[in-house]
Amino acid sequence: MHRIDTSTAQKDKFGQGKNGFTNGDPTTGTPSTKLNSDIYDALQEEVCTVVERSGIRLNKSQLYHAIQKLSEIEANNAKTALIDGSTVDLNTLNKLAKALGNDPKLAETVTQQLSQKLAKNQNGADIPDKNLFLKNLGLLETMDCAKNALDKRTGGTINGNLHMTQSVHIGDNDSGLRANGDGNVALYANNVKVGEWSYKSLHWLGNAEVDGTINTHSNMVVSWVGRTSVYQENGDVHGPIWGGHLSGWLNNTFVCDIRLGHMQEIQIWKGPGYRDEPYYVITGVYNGNVDAYVDYVQRRIIQKNVNGNWINVRFM
Repeated sequence: MHRIDTSTAQKDKFGQGKNGFTNGDPTTGTPSTKLNSDIYDALQEEVCTVVERSGIRLNKSQLYHAIQKLSEIEANNAKTALIDGSTVDLNTLNKLAKALGNDPKLAETVTQQLSQKLAKNQNGADIPDKNLFLKNLGLLETMDCAKNALDKRTGGTINGNLHMTQSVHIGDNDSGLRANGDGNVALYANNVKVGEWSYKSLHWLGNAEVDGTINTHSNMVVSWVGRTSVYQENGDVHGPIWGGHLSGWLNNTFVCDIRLGHMQEIQIWKGPGYRDEPYYVITGVYNGNVDAYVDYVQRRIIQKNVNGNWINVRFM
């Protein structure tokens, strides 16, 4: 027996090297499978050989009966050989027959059961209900997981939680994320720990470069060699070099504003005038009539504002 091998056979229809037949497709120019004498002869001789070996004369409807008869002949031959060559008594054979159910049509039963067996060379392709078979093996969940698994060659998208108990490698196996204790994740580069974070904080062990804006929702604390500075959300800085807040140091150190106080005036023509005294500056000198002499002089206290307090300026 052989499979169709004409030039119009459908190649590998039932697997590698297993050709089949096709009705053709006029729309694609695919011809239907043409038969030759080889395939007809093979079919004829295969069937006729089965019938003839059963001892039945050929006619047009004998194949099933021939197979049935051959099975009975082979079964009887096996039974005869078993009895004739047996070294035990027939009681043992009776027990064997009883174990086989005393089936008078044992050959037919065996033939029927054999027809229900899976062909080894089909490798499971002849399983009637493959989904039920996988379910009975408990493999449906495994198949579903495999179907939804990420392709390590091309990646993919995860639409749920991803649970890692050890590490995630990025690039090669010495860089990425590693579990660093309960609630803590460490970042490694070239097998060197460069940072870690938890629900409380982010701890970076090396230099950090930022090309954009750093937005924080709390104060920023900088600690080094036992000293700590705090950058606050209002722009103020608290640090040991300022003795507290920078705003306080600036207010206590620098003059924020100056002003002149209430004006005082005195006659200097035939009058005492003003001596050089702290706090005051001369702001006006004028002649009150048309003669050639100055009559009056005016002065005001000069004050500076330090930390919100107006203080008289003692010396300039």
